[in-house]
Amino acid sequence: MSQEGLSALLQHNSILTGAAGSYDWAGGFFQYELGSGFPKSTFNNVTSTNNDMKDAYLGYAMTTYTDQSKTYFIVGAPRYDHTGRVYVFEKSLQKTKLRPDLTIPGEQIGSYFGAELCTINPGISSQKKVLLIGAPLHYSSKSGGQVYICSLERKFVCTIILHGEPGHPYAKFGATIAEIKDINGDSLTDVAIGAPLENNHQGSVYIFYGNQNGIRSHYSQRIQGVTSSPGLRYFGQSIHGIMDMSRDGLVDIAVGSLGKVLVLQSRPIVSVDALITFTPRQIPLKTVRCRGADKQEDSSNALQVCFTLIKKTTDNLGSAPVTITYNLKLDSLRQKERVTFGNNLRDHNDAFTDITTEKCIDASIKIPACIRDTFTPIAVGLQFSVVGRAYSSDNLLTPILSKESKTQLIGELHFEKNCGEDTICKDQLILSFNFTRAEPLVVGLNPVINLTVAIENRGEDSYNTLVTFFYPSGLSFRRAALPDKLSFISCDGTVGTEDTTMRDISCRINHPVFSGASKIAFTATFDVFAKAAWQNTLVVSANATSDNAEHLHRATDVFDRKELPVKFGINVLVTRHIDSTRYANFSSQKQENKKIIHIYKVENLGQWPVPVVINFLVPYKLKNNDVWNISEVVPSGKDLSNQNNFCKYIKDVVGNSENIAEKIEKSKTLDCTIATCKQFQCSISRLEIKNELTFEIQGDVFPSWIAQTLLKKVFLASSASIIYDGQKYVHVSQDQDIFIKAEATTELEVYDDYNYLPIIIGSTVGGLLLLGLITLGLYKAGFFNRQYKDLMNEAQEGGTESNAADGSSPPPSQPENTVS
Repeated sequence: MSQEGLSALLQHNSILTGAAGSYDWAGGFFQYELGSGFPKSTFNNVTSTNNDMKDAYLGYAMTTYTDQSKTYFIVGAPRYDHTGRVYVFEKSLQKTKLRPDLTIPGEQIGSYFGAELCTINPGISSQKKVLLIGAPLHYSSKSGGQVYICSLERKFVCTIILHGEPGHPYAKFGATIAEIKDINGDSLTDVAIGAPLENNHQGSVYIFYGNQNGIRSHYSQRIQGVTSSPGLRYFGQSIHGIMDMSRDGLVDIAVGSLGKVLVLQSRPIVSVDALITFTPRQIPLKTVRCRGADKQEDSSNALQVCFTLIKKTTDNLGSAPVTITYNLKLDSLRQKERVTFGNNLRDHNDAFTDITTEKCIDASIKIPACIRDTFTPIAVGLQFSVVGRAYSSDNLLTPILSKESKTQLIGELHFEKNCGEDTICKDQLILSFNFTRAEPLVVGLNPVINLTVAIENRGEDSYNTLVTFFYPSGLSFRRAALPDKLSFISCDGTVGTEDTTMRDISCRINHPVFSGASKIAFTATFDVFAKAAWQNTLVVSANATSDNAEHLHRATDVFDRKELPVKFGINVLVTRHIDSTRYANFSSQKQENKKIIHIYKVENLGQWPVPVVINFLVPYKLKNNDVWNISEVVPSGKDLSNQNNFCKYIKDVVGNSENIAEKIEKSKTLDCTIATCKQFQCSISRLEIKNELTFEIQGDVFPSWIAQTLLKKVFLASSASIIYDGQKYVHVSQDQDIFIKAEATTELEVYDDYNYLPIIIGSTVGGLLLLGLITLGLYKAGFFNRQYKDLMNEAQEGGTESNAADGSSPPPSQPENTVS
């Protein structure tokens, strides 16, 4: 009932057999020492030192390793405390003893940690040992089972965990672990791990390649039982990978399944190295540098690609038959190629089979006479594939390309550098710029601003030359324009945020090579954003840089800074309101006063609020005569509650009152050039956008002063004007007086009073006399004699004659009217 032989191990002169069922399934193992006589046996367990070993299954799996002449037996107890544990025993001449300090505990309940054990030596020359511990019943939602990789140096530390393919939570990955010889030709030990319950109990085997520290963390190959032989069950339940059963010099792997054993034959592994060379090794600059209208001829460069075939695995099969298919692409890292092959194409494709160790391919590169980018090397991209062919009709085994082989390669054909004898390019850059217009920038009026920039290289070639502009966020770069096509420039700016106060834009000058002894002038255009937070001065700076390791210029040579005053374009206007009094008259006898009203309207049609002062001049006296009784200007409109000391009287403005009659005779207007006027000013600290304010001037006008003008009609004029800070604001109209000055006039007329009664009586009498004369004349002409009786008699006679003719009786006679 001890289940001796459940596991077995042969180690030099010792044979170990596991007895997992001994001592009520606490387990242990028998150790048989081989000698001249009958083998001597001893039984080893840990029950005497640990009372928790019941149902531990110690001896379920065993392995061994040797370190510094000491031999250790590693024994698994997969059911210890339901989580599993691995114990280490040290073999000595007298007795095999337990090493509690080297015990490795399991993690998950029911995982069967320690059900499979395997020790390997990663490299042929390495003395390092690695222990693999299987926990085939470990459960996770992604995969079932896992294998721990533990270092066997001093204290055992498990740092790497291997998994199978995700999606198989009941795969039982790690049920078997087998060391196999080097199958990929890297001189490192590889491992095969079985997952017999994967794919609905059909099973799989995973191949893990080794590395210097043990085993790689990801499998290199997954061999499924269903693809190896349909109908297999529990493929991977047992694995052996030491023997060469096909006798081709390559290790074969025997895999057990339910009722069958499959032998998996290893394939020869090859690697292919490629090398790209150019003749000459560099492209001379004189053959590709653009010279404007000068005619130049194309040149060529020789390209050679050599493939080297290397067998990585050791076998007795001879040279590996392969087919190599390749593609060459010129300027493979650029969208537009600069050079082509002789057939004017950038791609060259071909394949060959005649290779045993090395094969070289030659091609010619056609290089045009003018290439702008002579800094970036021409990248020649190589891509190839290797397909193995059968060794013979009797041996259908085909070689395969190593996964470590690179099938892509880039060769670089460089341009010659114009850097002198020391091969170190030392540029000497000189940068300067100016605003195209020296006038102040008027925000809201000037949509763009231009910079005229000049950069010169007085030294050797400059590489990746940049001119970077630094400017406030109120500007936005639009474009850079060059006067000629021989030079080129491209600019890229940074994306700012709402909080960004400064921006920058970098312009590449003749990228990537700004040749020595050359100069470029260009215009940089910026859009002006009116809504930005502007200061009173626009500051723009520029700095030139390059990738050259050494420079001949000073810091001041490559930096420039310019300032420009900033003003704001405003559009404010004042107009006479339609409700102003346009006409008034006065009687020369009565001398009554008339109320006159002048109303002005002030508007802000611009893009931002602006502080203004409205200045009013109102005539109120002409010499000693009162003209207009005005005491105040009355404002109305929105947002006036926040205005302090809004409108107030300033002073009297005295006009030239000499020769009044002569002056008014010419202009027909009384204004402040003649009369004495009152000056009022209304201060508006913030005239809002699209806000309308009205100002009313109202008072009685006295007619007495009009006599001084010797005119019956005269115009009374007041004026209003807008005053603003000219150091900060500019009106958008060139003829600003039309908008910021207005005049309201009222026509005044003096009329004489007349007595119209005699005229009315005379006209009435004259009309009656005329009517009588007309009536008398008509009477005399017989107009009123109508001969009514004669007409009636004639009508009667005519009627009688008619009746007699047709035999009818005449109508009865009518009695005559009697007039008394």
